[in-house]
Amino acid sequence: MTIGVFFGGVSPEHDISIITGQLIIAGLKKLNYDVLPIYISKKGSWLIDTRLGDIKLFQNPIEEADYPTFNLNLNLSQGKMVFEGRGLLSKRLTIDLAFPAFHGQNGEDGTFQGLFELCTIPYIGCGVTTSAITLDKVLTKQMYQQYNIPTTDFIYFTKHSWLENQATIIKNIKATLNLPVIVKPARLGSSIGISKAENQKDKCYYR
Repeated sequence: MTIGVFFGGVSPEHDISIITGQLIIAGLKKLNYDVLPIYISKKGSWLIDTRLGDIKLFQNPIEEADYPTFNLNLNLSQGKMVFEGRGLLSKRLTIDLAFPAFHGQNGEDGTFQGLFELCTIPYIGCGVTTSAITLDKVLTKQMYQQYNIPTTDFIYFTKHSWLENQATIIKNIKATLNLPVIVKPARLGSSIGISKAENQKDKCYYR
C-alpha cells in the first residue's frame, strides 16, 4: 500500500504544514510504509517526488522546475488516486490512501477531503462536513450552543459589518464580555492573527 502525504498548500499556515507533513512522512517510513510526498506550493503547484520527504530541501525556496509534472487521473471506479506523468518517459504514480497534513484553509477545511471523496480514495482524518464546520470557529461555537456543550461567551462580526457599524459592535462587546478580550480570525488556526484588547481603543486587526 502506498500512502500519499499531502502538505504545504495555499494557506497562511503553509510553513507549519511542511513541518507536519515531514513528521508524518518520517513516522510512516519508520513503520515501513511506502510513502509518496505530495507538496502543494504557495502558488498552488503540485510537486510529487520521494525527494520531498527530506525537510532539508525546504530550508531554501523549492525550484519547481526541478520536479516532474503530473496530471491527476480521475477514474472514479478505481478507489485509487492516479497521477499520470507528462512526456514519453514519464512515470505513473498511484496512491491507495491519502494522508492530508494541511493546516488552515484550502486543505483542512473540507476542500481536499471533498477531492478524496470524489476520487473514492480512503483518507485519514475528518470528513467534508466536519472539516468545514470545525475550521470555522464561529460555526463550531454555534454548534456547541445548539447542543448545550459548554463554551466561552463570544461575539462575532464580519469585516464589512465592522467598517459599517463599529460603535454598535463595541457596545455589544462591552455589554456581553468583560475586558480584556481576545480577538481572533474565525478561519485561521494555531495562534495566527490573535490579539488582546485591553480597551476599546486597542487595534486588533489581522491583515
